Amino acid sequence: QRTKPPVTPQRQAFEKAYAESQVLPKKQRRAEIDKALIPLFKDEGERQLFIQQETERKKRNEIVRRVRLYRKINQQQWDYFCTFTYDDTKHTEESFKTALLNCFRHLASRKGWKYIGAWEYSLTNNRLHFHGIFVIPEMIGELVEVKDYSTKNHRKQISIQNTHFNNKFGRSDFKAIDRQEETYQMLKYILKYISKTGGKMIFSRN
Repeated sequence: QRTKPPVTPQRQAFEKAYAESQVLPKKQRRAEIDKALIPLFKDEGERQLFIQQETERKKRNEIVRRVRLYRKINQQQWDYFCTFTYDDTKHTEESFKTALLNCFRHLASRKGWKYIGAWEYSLTNNRLHFHGIFVIPEMIGELVEVKDYSTKNHRKQISIQNTHFNNKFGRSDFKAIDRQEETYQMLKYILKYISKTGGKMIFSRN
């Protein structure tokens, strides 16, 4: 079993700078990490070697996590790709996160739901929402067609929404997954986002 590297001020500074630099273009990331670590190293060669080793460690860990994730994906037949967004009249950002995850946990234990997802901020209005793929053996609420306007695509659209989640949180979007290839595409979208922000995947038990 691989042991975790010791926590040092240099490694803490690297982790923070690495996460923050992911939103930058690839060519600028190394320079930002280097700038953050300058005060912690007297020798430049030692600093550059440390950054190289830590960056390689992060990449190895990312590969291992992705392999494990795809193994989990292949163990299930996924039903829906879902997005959940909160309404200001129902929740704050923090209460939304807490209430939605509690809801998922109860559905996992009582209804057999399984999910893999992540939090994301919308590029248009910086509003927090949750994207995930779900196994839903027993649906709650009703799925209804809703005609509205997409601010992202600037056109009218028909979406499938869930009455239970809409009433409790604000808005929900349920897209049926018909083929396993669609699952991989949706998973790549989630992974692409969290790799930029340093976010974490959220899993149901089992």
